[in-house]
Amino acid sequence: MKRSSEVLLFAAALAVAALVPQLNAQDNPPADKGPRGPRPGMQMMGERMAKELGLTEDQKTQIKAIHEAARPQLEAIRADQSLTREQKREKAQAIQKDTQAKVDAVLTPEQRTKAQAMREKMKEHRGGKGPHGHGPDGKDGPPPPPEGK
Repeated sequence: MKRSSEVLLFAAALAVAALVPQLNAQDNPPADKGPRGPRPGMQMMGERMAKELGLTEDQKTQIKAIHEAARPQLEAIRADQSLTREQKREKAQAIQKDTQAKVDAVLTPEQRTKAQAMREKMKEHRGGKGPHGHGPDGKDGPPPPPEGK
C-alpha cells in the first residue's frame, strides 16, 4: 500500500513539474514577442497586400508606424478589466476604423480601390464574418439572412 501511494505521489509531482514551464511561458511571453505571441500570418498577409498594392518603401514605413501606434491602444483595451466585453469590442473597432482611415490616407486612389476590393474578398472568404471570426456586428453566430429572402 505504501509503495503504491509513493508511486502515485511521484506521478503527480512529475505531472506538475511538466506543466509549470508551460504555465510560466503563457504568463511571461518573451520580450521580443507581443502579449499574444507572434502573428506570422498577419505579417505574411501584410507583405502580400504590400506587394499586390505596389506600396513604395515610404508607404510601407508610414503604414507600419500607423499600426505600431495603434497596437498599445488595443493592448490597453484588452488589459482594462473595468470594461465589459462589448465595451472592449466597441473601443477596439473604433481604433481599427481610425487606423484604417490613416492607412487609406497614405494610399493612392488606385491603391485604396484595390485595398478595398481585397478587404471585401477576405470578408467573403470568412463568410461575412469580421476580422476575428465574429459576425458583421462583432457578435458570434451566423450572419443575418440577406434582405428579401
